[in-house]
Amino acid sequence: GGHRVGFDLTISAPGDVSVAFALANDEERLAILQAHRQACAVAMGYIESKVETRRGKQGKNVIDTQGLVWTAADHVSNRNVEPDLHTHHLVYGVSKGEDGKWGTFDAIELYRHRHAADHLYKAELYIAMKALGYNIHREREVDVQGRETGQILTTIAGIDRELVLKTKTRRQEILDYVKEHPNASHDEACKA
Repeated sequence: GGHRVGFDLTISAPGDVSVAFALANDEERLAILQAHRQACAVAMGYIESKVETRRGKQGKNVIDTQGLVWTAADHVSNRNVEPDLHTHHLVYGVSKGEDGKWGTFDAIELYRHRHAADHLYKAELYIAMKALGYNIHREREVDVQGRETGQILTTIAGIDRELVLKTKTRRQEILDYVKEHPNASHDEACKA
């Protein structure tokens, strides 16, 4: 009927963290999972702070919400059963406005702030990984011409980049599908 039931905001750990999780013993794996969940909570809290709802004739009055309603489901592998720690946050299409009334929210803010939320997630996660005793390596990102992009890449020292790439066959399948079907969207490639 035109109403969107909700959104899947998936927060994925970087490949090196997923590999560390897969190689860890049970106690360390639980600690990494807790670090991931805490980092997700920071990112979702940020997203919640940006969501607005509308009231009045034709939704002219914009007000803040008291938060979102969601369910979190942790996954530890991709569809190819390779290390891929991630959490699906199933955000339902309702929120409680600051006026105490329930209603829909403006989803544009979810998309507008997703990159900032991802940066907050990664910063929080790597702080936690360092607290767990992992050495963290930071370097300036460069493009294919060797020019700095202005981004800083953070990784766990000692986790081989080639090993991480070997655990990303699902991503490569999606890229290959899009290459073979130039009109296909990323979502269509995932479904295929």
